[in-house]
Amino acid sequence: MFFTFSKEFSLKENITLLNHKVIEKFKENKIKKIDILYACSKSLSSQEIIIKQLLPFDFSIQKNNLENIKKEKLGFPIFASPKKIIFNNLLTKYIQTFLYSILLNAKLSENASKTIEMEHAKKKSKIMIKKIKNIFRRDKRKKTNQE
Repeated sequence: MFFTFSKEFSLKENITLLNHKVIEKFKENKIKKIDILYACSKSLSSQEIIIKQLLPFDFSIQKNNLENIKKEKLGFPIFASPKKIIFNNLLTKYIQTFLYSILLNAKLSENASKTIEMEHAKKKSKIMIKKIKNIFRRDKRKKTNQE
């Protein structure tokens, strides 16, 4: 599945649209696994390509924590919502946050490469200005010497 972000919508609206598409396809079992590939800026001069698995989750860590929590007596629950509703809300927030962090990393990487390009252009333009000044001075000396 490919998704392109529309410039008509804000970043948040694009993420919400992508989030709904991802969750719908995953719930319908049309998608078994989602890996996201993006560029991440390590520093101004270097970037790396990262692949992260978005879905399915690895619940092994959470199961261990859940067993420890069940052993403790926590008292009465504050609310009694169905687990499915809570999970769906958490899944939505998780995917939105995950996608937002990836997009911020990608924007950072893009801006870092633009900064490097501008620095390079600045150096090249300074060299070009020096060359043009030298040519101008040389031509001016030739004219004054000819007179």
